[in-house]
Formats: sequence, C-alpha cells, structure tokens
Amino acid sequence: MIFLKKTIVFAISKTHLGEAASKICDFFHHLHYSFSERNPNIDKDRLKFYLFKHHHIIEKGLALPKPNFFFGQPKILDLMEKSELYASKYGHDEILDSIKKTLVEYITFHETNNAKLPQKFELKLRDFSANFNNAVVGGLRQVVKAEMENLNLEAFSHFVRCRYSVRDFSSDPVSDDLVFSAIEAAVYAPSVCNRQSWLAHYYSDKKTIQNILRYQNGNAGFTESIDKLLIITGDTRAFTQNESNQLFIDGGLFSMNLILALHSAGLGSCALNTSYSYLKEYRAKKAAQIPSNERLIMMLAVGHMKSTLKVAASPRKAIREFVISH
Repeated sequence: MIFLKKTIVFAISKTHLGEAASKICDFFHHLHYSFSERNPNIDKDRLKFYLFKHHHIIEKGLALPKPNFFFGQPKILDLMEKSELYASKYGHDEILDSIKKTLVEYITFHETNNAKLPQKFELKLRDFSANFNNAVVGGLRQVVKAEMENLNLEAFSHFVRCRYSVRDFSSDPVSDDLVFSAIEAAVYAPSVCNRQSWLAHYYSDKKTIQNILRYQNGNAGFTESIDKLLIITGDTRAFTQNESNQLFIDGGLFSMNLILALHSAGLGSCALNTSYSYLKEYRAKKAAQIPSNERLIMMLAVGHMKSTLKVAASPRKAIREFVISH
C-alpha cells in the first residue's frame, strides 16, 4: 500500500503523465472558479470582478483620441443592471461610485460635443448616476507630461542593475510598515481590464515561514536568514473564458512591481518559484492557509541586506539574442 502511494505521488510529481494531469486540473480549476459572462452572479467576488471588467471598457472608450459618439450603449445598460443587482444583494461598494463617476463623464462627453443621447437611455444614465461619492477614482484623469521630466532611463537602468536576488540577509528585523508601504506602491502594476486579481499573503512568524518553505526547494541554505515571507497569488474568480493564463501574467506584473518597490525601500528580496504540480500546489496552499480559489504566482523572501554581501553574477543575454526586428 505504501509502495503504491509512493508510486502514484512520483507519477503525479515527477513525470510527463503527472504534468498532463496537472494541466487537466488547471482546466477544471479555472472552469470551477472563473466567472461566466452570461451569469456572473454566482457570488459577490465574481460579480465584482465582472463590474471591474465592464466598467473599464467604458473608461477605455472615453480615453481614446476620438471616442465614438454613443459608443457602448448595450454594455452600459448591462453594467447599470449588474451594478443595481450587486447593490441589492451585497450593499454599497466603492466600485459602484467609480462606475457612476465614469457614466457622468460619458454624459458630459456627449454634452460637450453637442451629441444628443437617445432620450430613454440618457434618462436611465442620469437616474442611475444621480448620487455618488465624487472623491473616488473613476472615469478619466488628466496627465501632465511635465510631471515626468525628472525621470530618465539612466537612473532607472542604474536602479534595476543594482537590484539583486539576495540569499544572505542580515539579522536586522524588517518593519511591517515598510513592507506594507512597498505593497501599496506595487498595486499600480497594470492588469487586464483593471481587475487587480493579485493577493499578497504576508508571514512574519519564523516557525510559520520555515514550515511553508518546506514546500519550496530554492531556499535551501538561507532559510534561517529570511525575516519575512510574501506569497503572491492570483484569484481565479477574476477571470472568464480563455483567460486562465492571464492570472499568471497579471500576478507576475504585480510581483515585479513589488520586488522593485522593496528594492527602493532598501530591502533585499529573492523570488522563489512555485512551478509545482497541482498536488504539490494544493499541499503548499494548505500549509500557507491560502484559499482554494487562488493560484500560486511566487514566494518572495524578504530581509535587510548586509553592508557587503555576495550575490550570483547572473550574466544577461545580449539584446541581439532576443530582440527580433520586423
């Protein structure tokens, strides 16, 4: 019995058959947790992600150089209907104010350009967006290029070139507030239709960190020096049909932003991969108390850097090896 169990675990974890089984599990995981465009109201979170997606479609339309007059009317009617459904079932939420603010800008755009909206449609728009908190972020914002004049490629190049994967941290404790400030900066990573599906699980207890890291092989030799641990995940409920891969793209963008934010805060970090079989991912999530609807993106070991330390040289490819001009 023990031999059979070990054989099954080996087949799942170490063979191409196991990889195929993991891909099948990936498919059913996405099928189970993703939202349906036809019926997103399975639960609060899936409906909210639906609202984020369809709200951003209107924002993007208004941000074009020459928005089409009267664009998106069926989508806007649907957005208002789903927003009212959300409010009736789950109460007020800031996303509803953001949607209303965007629809007010939609009305203003047509008024400014003397484009008369269909009467019934306009009445619905005005009735829906009559009361909202104008302080929320939504619609459009004006960006002044001059605000970016102090930015330059040379400074950024130096900044990223002195960012290293650190595997030799000092014993100085890392402030929780410093890590949270870095996370707050990292949220400005782009994501598909602004859905921001990422989550950052934060661990500061040494025993908990060491227990979780038993499921990750890349920390051997410096586990004891890791002061804080972050696990970046993506919420499958943020995505719909044909978007299963987007979870890892958005989570990767956020993770890179977070790594750079930690670097700017003077902290060292090391990305620890979570390219697991589905079975191993299940066990790691259980140990880390991560809900089943989330997928692992990566772990991040965090700590203060020593005044001098050794890092892997990690030579980079020449541009000619990966840039293809067309």
